[in-house]
Amino acid sequence: MKASVEEVLAAYNHRTKPQNPVYTTAANDIGFKKPDLSTFNNDRLSVPQAFSNSFNGVKYRDLSLSTGLSKSQFHSKLDPQFL
Repeated sequence: MKASVEEVLAAYNHRTKPQNPVYTTAANDIGFKKPDLSTFNNDRLSVPQAFSNSFNGVKYRDLSLSTGLSKSQFHSKLDPQFL
């Protein structure tokens, strides 16, 4: 059985972390207030994973051309000279 919004909000443990006022973060400003009936959403809609599962566990590999210059770890005369 799904819990009602009121039950979830009553059991919600809301403790914000104390932080230095000189170094405030945006995440603390967003999560500062406890959720209420107008901001809490109890409905969770799932998306079918058929597309992601169709890859059979094959992960994407980046095979692009690397244009960065590598400096020699041994001697500066071995560095690329085409700058």
